[in-house]
Amino acid sequence: MVTISIAAILLTVGAPSLNSLYQNTRADSGIKQIHQALYFARSHAISLGQNITVCPKNGSQCNNGKNNWKNGMIVFIDSDRNDVPDTPQSILIHVSAFHDKDIVQFNRAISIKFQPDGTTFGAAGTLTYCPDEADNESSKAVIINFAGRIRYSQDAVITCSTN
Repeated sequence: MVTISIAAILLTVGAPSLNSLYQNTRADSGIKQIHQALYFARSHAISLGQNITVCPKNGSQCNNGKNNWKNGMIVFIDSDRNDVPDTPQSILIHVSAFHDKDIVQFNRAISIKFQPDGTTFGAAGTLTYCPDEADNESSKAVIINFAGRIRYSQDAVITCSTN
């Protein structure tokens, strides 16, 4: 009985920190997936000499004007820059959906386009990943500049908008 009481106390004290650890791990994993997909897109734009688009997905298409990236994203060759894969074969990768409770959003355009020289086509900005809520302390972000450089944000406080 004493053992059960001690275990209950330890679980009560430790459970909140386990949730925080889970959120931090989920945010780390999610932002690394995003960073890898963006780096992949930029590298392929340069190596293939093609326009490559990264956008939030809705099935195998872009998410039609919605800045909701938590359903995952697609990376594809977009020769005419219209945010639509030219053929099913032009889709290079699908990134799986993120956790349902998380907020994943880009603060600029709805898609990110890399040109054949690796620069972005008017889509410099920050893509944020906020686990569970917009102002979670475990939130992470990647920043894309006009030259196409992709880096992790070093900001101490990262938030997502709640729109």
